[in-house]
Amino acid sequence: MGEGIRKNILTEEEFEEMKRWMDFCPEEGKVYWIKKSSRGIKIGDEAGCYEGKKGNQYWVIRFHYKLYLRSYLIYLFVHGNPDPKLDIDHKDGNSFNDKIENLEAKTHQMNGYNRKGPNRNKKMKLPLGVSYCLKWGKKHFQACLSVNGKNKSIYCSTKEEASHASQALRKKYLGEFT
Repeated sequence: MGEGIRKNILTEEEFEEMKRWMDFCPEEGKVYWIKKSSRGIKIGDEAGCYEGKKGNQYWVIRFHYKLYLRSYLIYLFVHGNPDPKLDIDHKDGNSFNDKIENLEAKTHQMNGYNRKGPNRNKKMKLPLGVSYCLKWGKKHFQACLSVNGKNKSIYCSTKEEASHASQALRKKYLGEFT
């Protein structure tokens, strides 16, 4: 989501204040109001709403005029404040699944490795990490991965070979993060 929301970090005192207003249910991945905070909110209502553009939406909660990612708040409730340099990642790639077993703190780079990639070629339906290119005067599929700013790639003759090669690259360089 937007950097502004991702960077809204709570102090312990602010989070204690928030807990006086909300009930956190990490197993459900939800947060509920336990006090009436405005005219439109009832006790027991789920806190927050969807925010963002299609394909990049998150559940956010407004508290004291600031927006917070629900995933961050649930992680904070269970594990305490993560390092501000870390993102809270959704293991299954579903940004609305904020159940605690689906959340983990990762660097921004590692968080990006399990994203669902854009499908640039709608006709070919290329998997994540595979592109179509013209190399040495021939058409090829390329399995590619960027690791710490360096590109790793393997040229293949079929989309299926490139898909397997992409998975092999991800396993070799990312291990548990694939």
